[in-house]
Amino acid sequence: MITCEGKHLLTAKEKEHFEGMIHIMKRIGSINKKILLHEDVSKAEFFTLMSIHRDRFGDPLSENAGMASGLNVSELATQLNISVPAVSKMIRRLEEKGYIVRIPGTSDRRMISLGLTEYGQELIETTIRHMSSMTMEIVQQLGEEDSRTLMNLLNHVFDIIDHMLESEHPDKEEIE
Repeated sequence: MITCEGKHLLTAKEKEHFEGMIHIMKRIGSINKKILLHEDVSKAEFFTLMSIHRDRFGDPLSENAGMASGLNVSELATQLNISVPAVSKMIRRLEEKGYIVRIPGTSDRRMISLGLTEYGQELIETTIRHMSSMTMEIVQQLGEEDSRTLMNLLNHVFDIIDHMLESEHPDKEEIE
């Protein structure tokens, strides 16, 4: 039994599950940092770059790659489920780092869409290749059936956690 100031917080079984989940979450966070090949890009910035890439070139893993529509800041904020000021700040940082450019509209110069620089495109492509290679190695070692079971279980766990967090903090912003 874990106690704090004389109060019983967790039973031995609850402690085992709690510590196990904390350990797994730390390992997932550590892996996330290692997968992102550039240390100057945060997870939120990477997902922003991926959203811009997807908009400009379609899903890099689909047959529709190459289709562009021109994502702007407010559309990006909606996709990432964060505020426009937060996205604007992130866009400025990514622009300063040389990953993205603002592209004025052809018919209305005030309409600005976002695009990746060659450096930003290279980061996304390198990361996709790296993650794809790692994924295929995991599938090879686990096998097809266990890989699908693992993905389903992890998605289920994250759905449960998302639901619990949304219930506790309905106004909290997040990046998926």
